[in-house]
Amino acid sequence: MALDAKYLSDAKIEQLAEQVATYLAERGVEVRHRGMLKSLEAAGARIDKAGAVVRFPREVQERALQSAPRSFSMYAADREPGAAAGLPIPHPSGGFYTCTGTGARGYEDPESGEHRNLRIADVQLWGRLATALQNIDLCAFPTPTDVPPQTADVHSLCALLQSTGKHVWIQPHTEQTLPFLLELCSARAGGTARLKARPPAGIIACALTPFRFKAMDIEVLLQAGEYGLPVHASSLPVIGGTAPISTSGTVLIAAIEVLAMVIMTQIVHPGHPVFALATSLAMDMRSGRALKACPEAMQANAAAAAFIKRAYDLPVHTAGLSSDAGNAGGQAQVQHSLYAYMVAASGAAIIGRAGELEAAKTFSPLQLVIDEEIFAAVRRLRGLQIDFRSEQKCAAWEDILDLKAGGHFLETIHTLRHCGEAFQPRLFTDPSREAGTVRAANGLIDRARDRLHDVLAVSKAPDIAASRLEAMKQIVAEADRCCRIA
Repeated sequence: MALDAKYLSDAKIEQLAEQVATYLAERGVEVRHRGMLKSLEAAGARIDKAGAVVRFPREVQERALQSAPRSFSMYAADREPGAAAGLPIPHPSGGFYTCTGTGARGYEDPESGEHRNLRIADVQLWGRLATALQNIDLCAFPTPTDVPPQTADVHSLCALLQSTGKHVWIQPHTEQTLPFLLELCSARAGGTARLKARPPAGIIACALTPFRFKAMDIEVLLQAGEYGLPVHASSLPVIGGTAPISTSGTVLIAAIEVLAMVIMTQIVHPGHPVFALATSLAMDMRSGRALKACPEAMQANAAAAAFIKRAYDLPVHTAGLSSDAGNAGGQAQVQHSLYAYMVAASGAAIIGRAGELEAAKTFSPLQLVIDEEIFAAVRRLRGLQIDFRSEQKCAAWEDILDLKAGGHFLETIHTLRHCGEAFQPRLFTDPSREAGTVRAANGLIDRARDRLHDVLAVSKAPDIAASRLEAMKQIVAEADRCCRIA
């Protein structure tokens, strides 16, 4: 049982839910996709054909939301049919899963600390690293710059699928590359039937805030259902820019867009797995920059996650370890830690963005190693449960009664039984100053680098059948031919 924070009152939850339903029924959203418009109209939605505005009557909303599954599983690419379920939703212990960041083109070199453009070899290292880190559950791909830009997402996904066996999160770049991304997943899984049965990847569809859905993201909703990939329905409002400057207003914008995508997905593919992904940014009114880790963005994301979870009981995926810092220094560690705990307490099913810096522009292997430990600590904090119904067992009541004043508990059976349960950090520790081995101010970074070396020394790429590797190679080559010509 997790200790979830109550960021919004019951009255505020009801008010926001009513406003979401009212907006979707009376104002609607803009959908730029003829095929989807036809399907929505057939399901009872009202279409303003001149402006492609879709309004969802309340009965249509309710029917679609009831169809959305509240429990399903995400799978890893290397598990065979008949093996134990991969990552069940909801989490069996009431906790959360973790995911790396996505999309970045920059890279912080773990050895030199220098910033440079990200390469395809970095994607392969990223996959190996994510595979070896126990507290990283899903892996998304960055954007390499040493491949054709028109098919960078295809090249990156192929490299990631070959370097990790964990569940992958896909962010398509264009409508033209989307079919190739899905075919790569099919080839990696060993065919479309196996892909549908145990999809090793999920995929994001994102609103064009405010209230507009472009063709590519509608195609994601349509094609993900055909291939069985869970949909991560995403809204990216910018506080003070494309969303109101208030937290509740931003939550409302995000919820309207996310619910619209959930409803559309369920209309075209009833019962298809879907995550609600509301990830806000905030506009710095002094510079015009978009910030991901300021308190206002943290508040909006935690509140949006809590609202969608409590109002609709949908599984939520949101940002939780982002930073506006340009390197893996002190600012990044403070922002990642604050963000992770605040979002974890909201009840989110997946907390993402591990390893990213500079508001999602840069990936850092060292930061990913540190974030894995932050996740481990937050999991320990969020999972705390004090059961006063079994007070004698949990509180060592008998030992307390037996202890004389000035005594200790070092030798009690209770201490022996539970002494191994405490959180054991790998990085957040240092020998005592008296031992004469305390490191300099960058000790955490040094320990993270040592840990990175140890992990990569034993990590291995998945053992993938040659036929599947060849099929993936051919898909990438075909994408290069088709998309570069287009």
